[in-house]
Amino acid sequence: SQLQGALHFALPARNERVLVVGAGDSELSADMAERGWSMTSIDFSPHVTEHMRQAHPGLTFLTMDARNMTFADGHFNAVLDKGLSDCIGTNAERRRYFAELRRVLAEPGGVLVVISMRALEQSQDLGPGWACEPGEEIPGPLFFENSPKRPPLPMPGTEGTIPYHLLVCRKARPPATDEGEGEVEAEEGEL
Repeated sequence: SQLQGALHFALPARNERVLVVGAGDSELSADMAERGWSMTSIDFSPHVTEHMRQAHPGLTFLTMDARNMTFADGHFNAVLDKGLSDCIGTNAERRRYFAELRRVLAEPGGVLVVISMRALEQSQDLGPGWACEPGEEIPGPLFFENSPKRPPLPMPGTEGTIPYHLLVCRKARPPATDEGEGEVEAEEGEL
């Protein structure tokens, strides 16, 4: 698929550590592990992570909030967000979320790959400390859930009708600010 080709182009060399945030019950982590990446997948649902551990006993699925991870700074060579940023409400919340993803990325050049329904703006959504390539639109199907025990499936007849947005960024040195390097600012009325 066009998405798989884009991921292979954007991600670091195989055998590198890749984190999938908001992994859900997608087979993406298993598919990528089969192709040679060292995968760690997190989701905030203990039910989902337990189900995925049972389905893929050789892979790492952890219950964790992607906005407050327990991984060491610089632990991963790449982070993959396949729709989780769509669930984060305000620009300030997204900047805090992306700052946390940036924290766990290796320096120099850790790679962030975001696939989302919304086109993200680097300054408004990601905040400082990123060097992003121009976003790309990838047409795909509409997904629907037909069972709470199975991943969402593509709706027949919708292939290529839904615009998904692909953004690839590299960890960069954030500009110095008066309040501190790379600090995330709050939006008006959010304190």
